[in-house]
Amino acid sequence: MESATIVYTTGGEFEIKWTSSTDATTVLGYLVRVTPASAGHIFNLYNTTLSLLTVSGLSPRSAYHAEIAAWNSFGLGKYSDAIEVSTIDITLPSPPLSLLTIDVTNTNFTVTWELPRDDGGSAIVGYLVVVKDANGVLVLSKPINNAKLLLVVDGLTAMTTYNCYIFSATEAFPNNSAESSSAQIDILTAVGVVPGPPPAVTLVGQPRGGTLTFFINRPQYTGGMNLTSTTLYIRQTPEDGSNTKVGFSTACQIDLSAQNNGTCTLRKLLAITSYEVYATFSNDMVR
Repeated sequence: MESATIVYTTGGEFEIKWTSSTDATTVLGYLVRVTPASAGHIFNLYNTTLSLLTVSGLSPRSAYHAEIAAWNSFGLGKYSDAIEVSTIDITLPSPPLSLLTIDVTNTNFTVTWELPRDDGGSAIVGYLVVVKDANGVLVLSKPINNAKLLLVVDGLTAMTTYNCYIFSATEAFPNNSAESSSAQIDILTAVGVVPGPPPAVTLVGQPRGGTLTFFINRPQYTGGMNLTSTTLYIRQTPEDGSNTKVGFSTACQIDLSAQNNGTCTLRKLLAITSYEVYATFSNDMVR
């Protein structure tokens, strides 16, 4: 084995590379033996086919010995002389790994990730999830404890791109928002659909002669689009035993651009008469 060198060190990992001696035998891989200088009888063994290895999960300000041996179809060669490497003071953690999104709809998505490779020499205690829209406007900033490696982000707009960032946090850096510790992914929400029905159409107060006032609550599900209007329909309740089908007519239509719940007052109705009402909502997808 020739010219093993240390590429870099942090508080929790180091990277080592090397070149093997040239001979007629094909090298199939390498074993790297890493031993803490303070405990020479305890070591970790790493098998790799590359001439480069990153060793993580180490303690800060600690010395280690690394030895490398090549192996081929005939067996394992001799270990090289040990090269000493020392980790440094606690550093920022690396980004979370394997960041991806699942279950993307027009109003939400679920983001998942895995532990970062390097904790910087300090235990991982959680994560910070930040979501911004394409204009950089903050949509969500939420700390997550270490036990959870996923988050459902809801209340979004359909057919919109969002930028999601996950920051690793450690005991040494619990409020970490450094770019070097973040993983990032872009998400496009699905196409919008029609909104859901209103939870209720409520009569406000008591009937007054031929006047009725109704309060129309917004639906919880907007279809991923801004609500634009609500329409109230009314018909006179058919008399008992009557087979006559009376169609509903439009009673009022309310513009919701002011983001208010709808209140509709109907006048000139028949006194001592029963009526049936229902309401629908429209959004930017369906007007």
